[in-house]
Amino acid sequence: MYTHHGERIEMPELLDKSLSDVQKIADKYHFDVILYDSVQIVGKPGGIVLTQNPPTGSYVKSGRKIYLTISKYNADRFPVKLLPTLYGKKYSLKRQEIQDRFSVQMKVKGYKYDPGPIDHILEVYYHNRPIINRRGRNLKVQIAKGDTLEVVLSKHGGGEVPIPDLHCKPLAEAKFLIESLKLKVGKVNHMGFVDDPSTAYVVSQFPSFKSGEKIPMGAYMDLSITQEKPSDCP
Repeated sequence: MYTHHGERIEMPELLDKSLSDVQKIADKYHFDVILYDSVQIVGKPGGIVLTQNPPTGSYVKSGRKIYLTISKYNADRFPVKLLPTLYGKKYSLKRQEIQDRFSVQMKVKGYKYDPGPIDHILEVYYHNRPIINRRGRNLKVQIAKGDTLEVVLSKHGGGEVPIPDLHCKPLAEAKFLIESLKLKVGKVNHMGFVDDPSTAYVVSQFPSFKSGEKIPMGAYMDLSITQEKPSDCP
């Protein structure tokens, strides 16, 4: 290590070493360590040497100043307002964009019914705190690089619709109404002789109609029909 001509020292390798290890080497050769800069590297712990000057293998004298760039201990942060529009956008496209631009991951927190396209972003959460939804975004939040956003995506199943009032309606009309609400026709019970079911009238239904009550999309509705129009129908 020593040439005996001016006590020149071959510069040791400091890259990828921790500051504590670097300090031991610096103490041994009486180097003066100067932290020139720090940079965040996602996935790398803080205090790891990224660059050194003079470089490894060069010859220096004892007491030389050594300039280092190290990895940051704390992640860089950026405000929510810098995020692109996420609400109503396709998840697969925005996930890649967020990763590329901000080094931030996205993962699916859950799904919620929405009549629009499926797998589009409805809500965004950061550390279980809502930051983006249809009402806007929380501009006070700062997001750390390397962290994760959670999103709620749209789906077609699972929504609720009002229970329709089918009493006195012809069966064909009742079926059309049921299907237009994304419900399903269940059992159709004949009350007495029914010659032509398509023109028969609904006399009862299950679930029963109650103003303001809803049932899940995809639920079945059972009907009872009669060929003659009931006397209580208008």
